[in-house]
Amino acid sequence: MSLNIPSIIMKSTLPITFLLFMSASFFIHAQVGIGTITPNNASLLDITASAGDKGIMIPRVAIADLNTQDPIQGTIEESLLVYNTRNSTGKGFYYWSGSKWEKLITANDSPATSTSTNSDWSRNGNAGTTPGGGSNNYLGTSDNKDMSIATNKVERIRIKSNGRVGIGAGATNPIKALDIKTNTTDDGLRLDFNSFDLDMTNNGNDFELKHSAAAGRILMGFNGIQRLQFTDLMLAPLVDAPDNIATNNGTYDLGRFNFHFRRMYTKGVHTNDDNANGGLRINIGSNGGSEADYHFTNFALFPVENTKNLGRSDRPWNILYYRGASQVSDRRKKENINSLGYGLEKVLSLKTYSYTYKDDVEHKERYGFMAQDLQTDLPEIVTEGDDDMKSLSVDYIAIIPILVNAIKEQQAQIEELKARIK
Repeated sequence: MSLNIPSIIMKSTLPITFLLFMSASFFIHAQVGIGTITPNNASLLDITASAGDKGIMIPRVAIADLNTQDPIQGTIEESLLVYNTRNSTGKGFYYWSGSKWEKLITANDSPATSTSTNSDWSRNGNAGTTPGGGSNNYLGTSDNKDMSIATNKVERIRIKSNGRVGIGAGATNPIKALDIKTNTTDDGLRLDFNSFDLDMTNNGNDFELKHSAAAGRILMGFNGIQRLQFTDLMLAPLVDAPDNIATNNGTYDLGRFNFHFRRMYTKGVHTNDDNANGGLRINIGSNGGSEADYHFTNFALFPVENTKNLGRSDRPWNILYYRGASQVSDRRKKENINSLGYGLEKVLSLKTYSYTYKDDVEHKERYGFMAQDLQTDLPEIVTEGDDDMKSLSVDYIAIIPILVNAIKEQQAQIEELKARIK
């Protein structure tokens, strides 16, 4: 059985609650219809506006504090519905959750003003939030679970419960603070600046760092100081080295004495330092050397100190081609100067040979001395090497003064014989 209260009654002076009470007293299990004679049998109350131009007014109250039941009086029950008219707490429909007023939010509603832990975030933004975790406002999970962000039903970002972030389809288990996963070639990370782009992408097994501006540079620095630059034409330091100095004045080294490149391939080595003691410097030593050992200039190759050798007794040059040779003979650079006593007698004691070298593939015949013989006759001109064989070498130039003395002695004898003949 149902009870219909015609719409005409709604305009009477009798309170609707009294009519409902009277109807309920006669039909305990009846459905009540307002504006309809066939109320829905699943509802206790079915209100219908036949013209589709009427609604139902929910009690309007001004809630000053969402955490108290005021201004509702009496014992309030959970699910009580009201419309809040106060702007400061946020106009809208609210229900009593049992301990506070909770706003009913729709997709088209204005941003939520409630900032409690259980309040939803609005698509239009929230106001009055207190950022942070714990009891503050945050977007994420409140238990030990990962957070997932997806588009088109495909996960794009995973934030692990330990704080690590994975970006990209399939980056569900990042092992670093930030993991970016790419699944296609030439994909990666782009930094879009005002006048250029910087791409970090993959190309098969290659990692590529690309600058979009042809005249641009990629600069690297430490401690706030720029040190190294990449351009489309060069890899160079940003601070020019004034000299081969030991102290660090902001200049840059390539490699170190204990961090060597195994090989260096190049089609040219260039230096524009062409002063008398400049040019291309080569430092050799256990600690890299604070000063150069050898200098290449545009007119000479020379050692810095007079203790360097060219070749060794066991590692000689095969053939040395030159147009002229000059040996340092400045008296100011010499000491313990004495007249040479060797002469014709010493020359006559020297043994000479013809021979070939064992490692000479041409087996070219040569003429000279044996160092072992000279060790007895002229030990001063024989040098013993540091190799295992103690290879011997001879200073052939040093024999010239002896030959000169021998010629002088012979000439004296010739003059004496000429005098006798005359």
